[in-house]
Amino acid sequence: MIMRYVTDRITLTVGPSATCSPLRKVFPLLPYFTEKQTVSTTQQYSAGLQASMPPSLTLQTSSVKGMSVDHHQITAAINPIDIRAGENNSMVWEYKTNIEAESHLELSSHHPPEHKLCYRLSSKSRMPDNFKIKLEVSYHRKRIPHRFAVSNFPPIFRFLRDVMVRDIVMTLEATIENDGDNFAFPTWRKEGCDMDIQLNFPVDEGSS
Repeated sequence: MIMRYVTDRITLTVGPSATCSPLRKVFPLLPYFTEKQTVSTTQQYSAGLQASMPPSLTLQTSSVKGMSVDHHQITAAINPIDIRAGENNSMVWEYKTNIEAESHLELSSHHPPEHKLCYRLSSKSRMPDNFKIKLEVSYHRKRIPHRFAVSNFPPIFRFLRDVMVRDIVMTLEATIENDGDNFAFPTWRKEGCDMDIQLNFPVDEGSS
């Protein structure tokens, strides 16, 4: 049985090891993902005259209010779930990936938005030893496979056994130290790495 996992959620956390001044120039924030918001109001009037003794006049007024939102083109790939300040002056971006970004997603200067934030260090504050960047990715299985054909467990346990492998969460954390270069990254002494993971799920002989 072949199972296909696709990207479902992404959480990016960036923060210093020591307490710094409040965050500044954080990008992107939630308004970035909305290009334009339009609110329109339509009013309708109607009048009626009834031939009676005495004659009666009826006047009715109705108002219809609507709102349309134009989203940034990046929302075709991701939608922000939450953008918030985390612990120890860190910043957290949490996204939901759409079908266009299930198998490949890049957020960089070539494929905006590029994530940025700024800390101001005063003469009275302690220089952080490092900055940590943590990326947590949740992979979701596209479909639940068929139930095990032969099993002595009750149906509820067979269902839970299937659900347990529906989601996989992987976390990659990088620590960028101050090597006399004000936390510059990458440099000739500090560079990234590639991570390849192969997962094998054992399947019972009676499964289909």
